[in-house]
Amino acid sequence: MKAWLQILRLPAVFTAMADIFAGFILSHRSLQPVNQFLLLLGSSSCLYLAGMVLNDYFDRDLDALERPERPIPSGRISANIALCAGFFLLIAGTGLAFLAGPTSAIVAGILAFFVVSYDALTKGSWLGPINMGLCRGLNLLLGASAGNAFIEIFAQPQLMAALAMGTYIAGVTLFARDEAHGVPGRLSTSTKISLIGGMLGVAAGLGLLCAMFASTPNAAGNPQTAWFVTLLIGFSAIRRMLISIRTPSPQIIQSTVKLLLFSYVICSGVVVHWSTNNPWLSFGTVALLIPAMLLGRLIRLT
Repeated sequence: MKAWLQILRLPAVFTAMADIFAGFILSHRSLQPVNQFLLLLGSSSCLYLAGMVLNDYFDRDLDALERPERPIPSGRISANIALCAGFFLLIAGTGLAFLAGPTSAIVAGILAFFVVSYDALTKGSWLGPINMGLCRGLNLLLGASAGNAFIEIFAQPQLMAALAMGTYIAGVTLFARDEAHGVPGRLSTSTKISLIGGMLGVAAGLGLLCAMFASTPNAAGNPQTAWFVTLLIGFSAIRRMLISIRTPSPQIIQSTVKLLLFSYVICSGVVVHWSTNNPWLSFGTVALLIPAMLLGRLIRLT
């Protein structure tokens, strides 16, 4: 059981759920119809977990050299079973989206394609962060897809939110590129470029969120409050990223990535509050941090 929890990286799935909360509430201003919301929550979770399993499958040879304790190289889970589980989760995720509606099924299918393309093709290249950002943006649009025609999911403000959150995650992905490598206190040129580029990506994503708060006057919440909380998140995130650049080590970079992912959930809560001015919905979104943090004590998030 522990091997499966490790290969699924279960704590991180709650960050994907935050996308569905944000996207669904941006387009519906509530969690109604709740059956569609729950179907999309399950769809997103399955697709995200599929990506985690397939990530380990395609990285199995590298992990055998660098992280032999991982479930596949250690022999606790066979590569073939992991591959089957990954594609089963992709099918399950797309199927749950189909039950939510045809538009949701289309978005889930596109998202599944980019999940596989990241794990199998682009992860080790400079396209990898862009690919991962697309996955996150599409995941938020999956939440916005319920009951809408395909073209309607690209309306404002959910399109701007998807762009902002996707840019943020592209920055996190670039920043985390070499999180398991390196000598403490020393940076290669490529690693330094990745860390600085990742920091700029995170800052750009938060900047796009602030731009969304300013450019959509029909939102129920106060944009000043949303700006203030987003700037606090940005200050904390950039400060930690600068520390990682000044005193780099795998442990420091990994802890910073963990903070960035938890901050992502808070950003989703800010989006929800700005959209609805409903504290219960925003607190419910941020509450996804509780299981993520508790499980994160036992299982690596990244």
